[in-house]
Amino acid sequence: MKRLSIYGLVLVVGSLFCACSDDEENLKPSGIDDDYFAIPADATDPESVLRREFFEKTGVHLLFTDVLRTNTYTDEFGQTVGKDVTIDFDWNLNTEGSVYYYQWELMTDGDIELKRKTADLFIRDILPHIQGSRMAPFSVLLFKDLEIKEYSTDDWERGYTLPNWRCLGFNAGYWLDAADDDEIREASVSLCKALVSSKFNYRSDLADDWNDLSYDGGSGEDIVDWVDDWDRDITKVYELGFLDYDPDWRDRLKYDSLPYADDDFEMYFNAIFDRSREDFEAEFGQYAKIMEKYNMMYSLIEQTGYKF
Repeated sequence: MKRLSIYGLVLVVGSLFCACSDDEENLKPSGIDDDYFAIPADATDPESVLRREFFEKTGVHLLFTDVLRTNTYTDEFGQTVGKDVTIDFDWNLNTEGSVYYYQWELMTDGDIELKRKTADLFIRDILPHIQGSRMAPFSVLLFKDLEIKEYSTDDWERGYTLPNWRCLGFNAGYWLDAADDDEIREASVSLCKALVSSKFNYRSDLADDWNDLSYDGGSGEDIVDWVDDWDRDITKVYELGFLDYDPDWRDRLKYDSLPYADDDFEMYFNAIFDRSREDFEAEFGQYAKIMEKYNMMYSLIEQTGYKF
């Protein structure tokens, strides 16, 4: 696996350039020539044909490696030297997250059937939700697997996406591990959730109004301050606009509490992706505050550019 570091929340928007090392030349964000991504017209190998057809169908460049091109030149000693022009995933200016490291596994040259399968699944399950919107990537790199690690821990976790301002890294391994099409579609939902989460979470400015609604409704407070004669009747929590509550760890009713804003956000966010609107309304449609928060969350997700 290739291991690199990435800074998930980058706020610098001044000089946009990438550093070059002795071994490789990173892709510069300004003045990029599309030819670095495009397939040469005379390339007829199976992968080149697949990538060319993908672009013709979608308008998105398809990649299976971060190396866009290897340029060669003659050094001062007369030796031919190659430098890789690469996608620099450290340039990640439009995501919400914390500092983390990443490492990936790429599909090999012999994995053409896997490449074809995952490219088709991206077109079927992911592209309809982002095509033509601000979330649509310029290019997509399909990894065979991807792992990420928070800066403050030693534990690696399997990742879903690796967004870059010019390329979307996507862990196709979740599809490859699926036993059938139902599991593939479940994996696709999780990938979509991760993609939206990289742009939008409860810390986002876009979520301010939603968080105000949650806090004003008692988020994080003891339920007894909001409900007379609290007896753990969950419908009383629903009436306040929450989908669940936090029972006291010592089973004392007076210390049961309403979810904090981040947990409240996550419950609604997951409900929108994991359940149909019809199913959700059948269970909670009678609770006005729940539906108000649900509809606001739905609208905010759409404002990211995501299409349901």
